[in-house]
Amino acid sequence: MFFGKKVSLGLDIGRYSVKAAVLSPNKKDAEALAESVIFPQREYYEQAPADEEVYAAIRKTLESCLGPSSKVKTAINASFQGEGVCSNYVELPLLKPHELETAVQSMAAKCLPFPLKEAAISHFEVPPLSRDRHKTGIFLMTFKKSALDEQLVFLQKSGIQVERVEAYLISMLRDLTVNHGKATEAFVALVNIGFNLTTLMVMKDGHPYYARDFAIAGRDFTYAFQMGAKCTWKEAEHAKLSYDVAKKDVPMEPVLTRWLDQVRKTLITASRIDKAAPLPIEKVYLSGGSAPWKGLLERVQETVSIPVALDGWNHITPREGGKEPHGAFAIAMGLALS
Repeated sequence: MFFGKKVSLGLDIGRYSVKAAVLSPNKKDAEALAESVIFPQREYYEQAPADEEVYAAIRKTLESCLGPSSKVKTAINASFQGEGVCSNYVELPLLKPHELETAVQSMAAKCLPFPLKEAAISHFEVPPLSRDRHKTGIFLMTFKKSALDEQLVFLQKSGIQVERVEAYLISMLRDLTVNHGKATEAFVALVNIGFNLTTLMVMKDGHPYYARDFAIAGRDFTYAFQMGAKCTWKEAEHAKLSYDVAKKDVPMEPVLTRWLDQVRKTLITASRIDKAAPLPIEKVYLSGGSAPWKGLLERVQETVSIPVALDGWNHITPREGGKEPHGAFAIAMGLALS
């Protein structure tokens, strides 16, 4: 498939499954996509897989993409999805590089829920919302060093060679920007529905300005089905896939309306980060495993009163014959694009 060339592979190690994406050298075509469920024998909400089950899913996913005896040299980029990632947008005066680093540390310390010495800090310079040419816009992203160290040790024990480990927010941003192009005149939001967490990010022209995680996501929807039908987890997963959220059935509505309310409130909070005027968020993209859920797009649009679309294939094209939803592989493809 890859004619002996070095390929870049994005490996999204989530809580539900491991996903991999291999893009063509021109970064426009998905050469291979693969997914392996980590814990298919799950019986209830709180169960967690053993490390060996995650390693087995990683090996299976890589074999599906590259073949069990592939000789292709592969640059593997993996995701870091540690809970407790914090982000913030600030504006600072124009500063020299060493002054900026000090200012970033100081701003990070004000929003961290843990000591600064325990934090790993990344920042991106973005156009200031105030449009003041004497200021610099900064998007901060922080997480615990220990969580990143644990991820690196975990990956080393899996036996795979990883060239880069990247926070999931960066991968999501890169994928959306490449696949849909830069929204140069408008702010857009991405709502990524994972297994444990939903992530909402707001960006403009490829620059991030706001991001937040909240802990209502795919497993909560499945759990609602399981409790309502008194069935197994596997049966609940199947029921969820065929359910139309427009029905507004009693077992599903409490968790779904809580999720919709979090999306609405988070978008309102994001729109207020510019003190001068609300951000004009003109479009919302849905991605993640639950994004194609029948009727969900319409329910979100009804709740937020903003046009909503699935994060589908656009500038990146699916592999020949492939029917995988683009948004389910957004993080993996963002990693492959790095």
